[in-house]
Amino acid sequence: MCLTGSYIKEARAAWKLLNGVICVCKPLGLTPARLQAEIRNKLKLGLNAMKVREPETFIEIRRIEAEARSNIEKSRINPNDDDLPSRNSSKGPPMSNLEKSLVKEVVSEFNDGSDKIQIVKRSNYADHPLVVGPRYQQQDIKLFDISQLGLDTSGLSILGINSGTKIVQKIFQMRWLRTYKVSGQFGISTDTGFHTGRIVDKSTYHKIRKQSLDRLLTSSQAAHQKNMFLASGVPLTSERAYQIASQGLPRPDIVTTPLVYSLKCTSFNPPDFDIEVVVINENEYFLKGLIHDFGLRLHTTGVCTKVQCIKYGPFTFDLALLPKHWDPQNIINNTLKTMEILKNINLTVRDPMVTSESDDHSISNKYLNQKEIE
Repeated sequence: MCLTGSYIKEARAAWKLLNGVICVCKPLGLTPARLQAEIRNKLKLGLNAMKVREPETFIEIRRIEAEARSNIEKSRINPNDDDLPSRNSSKGPPMSNLEKSLVKEVVSEFNDGSDKIQIVKRSNYADHPLVVGPRYQQQDIKLFDISQLGLDTSGLSILGINSGTKIVQKIFQMRWLRTYKVSGQFGISTDTGFHTGRIVDKSTYHKIRKQSLDRLLTSSQAAHQKNMFLASGVPLTSERAYQIASQGLPRPDIVTTPLVYSLKCTSFNPPDFDIEVVVINENEYFLKGLIHDFGLRLHTTGVCTKVQCIKYGPFTFDLALLPKHWDPQNIINNTLKTMEILKNINLTVRDPMVTSESDDHSISNKYLNQKEIE
């Protein structure tokens, strides 16, 4: 998806606009750290390809002695004289690329006795790209990934760039639900839970029907919804649990326990099937384990073939930039679209559906202790 917009030619103007939240499409086989390195590298190349800042001006005062000045005047009269050294002649050392790129301008000159004083304005060696390197480096670009998609997971990834890193940290505290499309295959099992692993078991799957899978998904969803209140520290028989349930499903303010909010089979073509999973606090090992667990509960085996994130809160997969569009222009346009979505969301106020165990600490500990005894 190539975004359109006014084209920016100057790197300094593009750098000032590289602040906000971006949505990118993470390819399969990239770790979060490698994903950020790829984005930084492409942004660095794109910025340096634009019109960058010229080297700073350096004022140099030269004293030209009478003998040296006579040699310079002779070289101007007879530049092909073999007895006079010249940087441009074949006998003299060739000029470097740095010297050729330096812009020199004689501001003024005056005589000081037999010598001549020149005030020359030229580019500063200490600020030239051939000396200090490109204007923009990878370490100059700040990125923060809140999606943390695993190696075998692809799809929508939310990152903050430069000053946007503070915004994505607030988004992470909002505990927005994430939607995954998880594909599986009945009949085989691997040592890693993914189809690329070594096959360790095979079984039949011909008796499995879509109705059986739907019933299993419904029961699993109900079990996880019960755990939502337990993880929130809210007893199921309390008045507070009723008030929360009347507004919607709670989102516990914890990051250790994966909780599933919805399970729906979107495609069933044995042995292949697709499941749409709405979850928080997940990782790819948990999603792979769901497929393996469903296979065992249906008296067969199962292996995960694809894990793809398609939604993160209000952000959908349509906003994700493909790797070929990870350039400054498209990323700036993407930040404008994401900030348009976030402008109607107050990230400074805690979502009432995000519950914390500390909100009702004494009651929750008593309730959990009773469950352990039972």
